[in-house]
Amino acid sequence: MNQRHIPAPGATYRRKRPSRHYGTWSASVLHGDLQQATGMLSNPVYIGRVIWNRREWLMNPETKRRVPRLRPESDWIITEQLDLRIIPQPLWDRVQQRRKSQSQQTQLGEDQNTYYEERCLAALRDELLTPDAVERIIQKVNRLLAGRQRERQLELERLHRQLATVEDEIANIMKAIKAGILTASTKQALEQAEAERAKLLAGIAMPTTKADKMALLLPRIAERYRTIV
Repeated sequence: MNQRHIPAPGATYRRKRPSRHYGTWSASVLHGDLQQATGMLSNPVYIGRVIWNRREWLMNPETKRRVPRLRPESDWIITEQLDLRIIPQPLWDRVQQRRKSQSQQTQLGEDQNTYYEERCLAALRDELLTPDAVERIIQKVNRLLAGRQRERQLELERLHRQLATVEDEIANIMKAIKAGILTASTKQALEQAEAERAKLLAGIAMPTTKADKMALLLPRIAERYRTIV
């Protein structure tokens, strides 16, 4: 229909904001919304049945725009105007039966979105669990682990240097105290130095780091990777 430049229903409406500027056909033009009775395959007006009072328009207080809401079916006003019919009843019935059958198959079978999602995930798993992929992960973890261990080693070296400096400072303060130099400032300097020494010792004796935990997992990294994927 688009190739023949035949406009879709509603394309010729003179609206300020037309929903279909060029009148092209799309899936929604044909199928529409079954509950809202829109679309050529859902709208009963094509078989001469006109439904009034089906929807009402309410103002959305947040967007300040009017939105449609379906009224209860008991409020609908249904009239039969057979002069408007353009589709034979048997054809209409066969189409609705086929649509109903397809809908039931979808509900009883796998959800289409879930089906494609599972297919994609399965393909990704197959790709990510090849021997080459697993080997690349192990190599990457090894590089990351080696980098973390180098960082920890550099940190330990820095802490030991600072500790040696603080130990020398404490030794000098103790010499001054033994020499009889005991003032408020001497006492404060000793307390600060001892606090700094305790802090550095705690840093050196820090329990298992992330790098150490990764090292423990390394022998089972391939197994863990397969479990995660």
